[in-house]
Amino acid sequence: AISPSRRTRTARMAGDDGSAAVVLRPQAIINAIGGATGLRFHCEAALKEFDDFFETIGEVAGVLEEAGTSSAKLKIRVTEMLTLQKNHQAHILALGELERTYAGSLDATDFQELLDTKVRTLAAGLPNDPGGFAAEFEKKVADGKRKAPGAAAEEQDEDIMLTSQAGHTTNLKCPITAKAIDEIEEPVVDQKGYVYDKKAITQYINQKGGKAPCPQSGTSHVISIKDLKPARSVLTQRKRAKLVQTANQGEAGGS
Repeated sequence: AISPSRRTRTARMAGDDGSAAVVLRPQAIINAIGGATGLRFHCEAALKEFDDFFETIGEVAGVLEEAGTSSAKLKIRVTEMLTLQKNHQAHILALGELERTYAGSLDATDFQELLDTKVRTLAAGLPNDPGGFAAEFEKKVADGKRKAPGAAAEEQDEDIMLTSQAGHTTNLKCPITAKAIDEIEEPVVDQKGYVYDKKAITQYINQKGGKAPCPQSGTSHVISIKDLKPARSVLTQRKRAKLVQTANQGEAGGS
């Protein structure tokens, strides 16, 4: 709380031409507002982490449902986090308003009470889920249930199946480095579905003048740099494997 003395209190001086009053803030108030500004910046940075949380928890829920495990507890967590996100946003707005408008007074100021009042008022006017995270969570859950054991085969996620568009089974190792494709840091895939280490295949193609025969034995197609795309199926499978591991660890810890 700040209780300005006569020497440090805020003065308001109206201009001779009737212009708006000029607010002179004592150092104590300036320091308090500076602290509020720093807290606001911190809150804004932390707010961005909510998006990552909602994306991750949706993926975990989908993996659990795909494995036949209920994600109901995670849904409760999503609801709690949406409320926390809303209050967090209200805090940012309240701190910004305090920074812009607070001028001080002769009376002691309870900044916590002032801030709490502003937060409650602002939170009441904010939407509950502006990012649509709850709907996205439900979609991930539905996708997981669709992929669960017993689901129709045609509904399985083709993105995580390491097969090419032509129907051929893709390679399990990079034909240049012999590294397993799930261990390649930056995997790329050609037009036939064969996966390579990006650095190795790029060097190989460049050495051949920009076009080169596929280095995978038993193939006959020619590849160029423009034919290479990020191997999203490999990256997705790797991500799902990590999520399954995380989910299983969470289940084991909660049992």
